[in-house]
Amino acid sequence: MRLDTTYIRLALRVDAARLAAEVMAIPEERWQDHPEGAAGNTALPLVAAHGDEHDPSTTAGMRPTPVLASLPYTRAIMAALHAPIGRSRFMRIEAEGSLGMHVDINRYWQDHMRVHVPVITHPDVAFLCQDESRHMATGEVWVFDTWRRHGVENPANHARIHLVIDTVGSSALWNLIDAGRAAGFDGPAVGPIVTDLGEPAFETQDPSPVAPPWQQESLARGLLDDLRQSDPAAAAGAHGRFVRDFVSDWGALWRMYGAATAALPLYLRCRDAYLRRLETLPPAMLPNGYDMGRMLAEIVVQPSL
Repeated sequence: MRLDTTYIRLALRVDAARLAAEVMAIPEERWQDHPEGAAGNTALPLVAAHGDEHDPSTTAGMRPTPVLASLPYTRAIMAALHAPIGRSRFMRIEAEGSLGMHVDINRYWQDHMRVHVPVITHPDVAFLCQDESRHMATGEVWVFDTWRRHGVENPANHARIHLVIDTVGSSALWNLIDAGRAAGFDGPAVGPIVTDLGEPAFETQDPSPVAPPWQQESLARGLLDDLRQSDPAAAAGAHGRFVRDFVSDWGALWRMYGAATAALPLYLRCRDAYLRRLETLPPAMLPNGYDMGRMLAEIVVQPSL
């Protein structure tokens, strides 16, 4: 999710020792390779598509995996966010390892924020976002702008583990974020410590088979706003016309057919025509270093069905 700053430390704290004890009690065989294959990185799924710990996809309703049932304090931290919980995992980076710089470009990330809760770390571990480096300490809770280039360096002689929680957010969570923003980074973390063993709610709904036009327009206009910052001419030219035309045609189909199954061939024809048209657009770079055409394909056009 786009934020107007790189990092924010929330006005919420956790019992670091209690959380670490839960994690260390999990059998090693439950850990898996990183879902995108990052070397030296492993993951332990807690909330996944339909509760299947072996399904890393983001295009289905999210439910708890079996291991989460044995982690009451982890569930309490999720519940303390007061927002529906999406795909979530413990993420581990091996000693003297790293996670390379990247941008979260999946459509899922356009409306999901990623909450980081350090479990086991070291003062030398650095989280990098754009040109800013921060250490996220145990006991703290953080969010950051996943639309900027980011990565992690772990020079320590032991693994770094974070609880990583995805969510679309809520007013209660934004209030924790706002309070944390006001408190800043100087000094100890502020806010209540999670103590109650609450139970989280999950993002259980499967997405619509056809993306509604207002979602398509919001995503496309967001990319176009980004492009205006780095390449105003492209935004006013071919790329701007592409967004106008695609949003108009998708909206017209929706007004005629809605999400009717019988209309899927028409939507498919529209989508594929615009994927071909994307191949004719000249390169145009967004502020985060990614090509506008590629982002339109991966965030707006391809996942529209």
